Amino acid sequence: TGTGAALMRADSAPALGIGTTRYDTLIHNGTIWQRKRYAPTPVDLVTAQLAAATGVLFTSTANIVIRSFRIVNTSAGARTVNLYIRPLGAGTRYPPMPYNTVIAAGAQYATDPAALFIPLEATDTIEGDADTGAVCDIAVDGEDWSENAETVSRVYEGLVSNVLATLATVPAAERWLIRSIATVNVSAGAVTIDLRIVRNATTVKVLSVSVPVGAMI
Repeated sequence: TGTGAALMRADSAPALGIGTTRYDTLIHNGTIWQRKRYAPTPVDLVTAQLAAATGVLFTSTANIVIRSFRIVNTSAGARTVNLYIRPLGAGTRYPPMPYNTVIAAGAQYATDPAALFIPLEATDTIEGDADTGAVCDIAVDGEDWSENAETVSRVYEGLVSNVLATLATVPAAERWLIRSIATVNVSAGAVTIDLRIVRNATTVKVLSVSVPVGAMI
């Protein structure tokens, strides 16, 4: 009533919750404005066995996000495994899990979907290996955001310097929401990571943590 505005959201299939069409609806002065949105679509990115040599498991299109992965050791002995993200399918590989992870016989390494959010760019690859081929099953699950109103992207990948340096700069016309940060220590000793955000000449430290050898945060 009156000249105020009301904001509503409606789902075309509320019982589903995932992969449904969503609408942002604004009612103002008797006029209905509606924006169609889509929830991310769940996708199976990888279902395979790790080989002894590092190989490509998946080549991404744009707007793909890794949400979880699990590696199961089906052999009778402990196995050493690695998983990598390789930007644009070339150059340096970056592990989204602890380097040289050892999985006991019959055990698995699994991530929490609520904690993992790794955007992939077009032609990025997921690669992996094990010290013995064809005995470690891997499954990588993700989401396709290509029909969503928002875009997802990787803002930085690379090795961190031992001096304070800019990793990414937000363009003046944009606002960013940082969904996840992951770092793996591939050095021979523990490393302390500091992350800071600079806004209007004010620096705020948002993370300071010691990462053990081979570990990931």
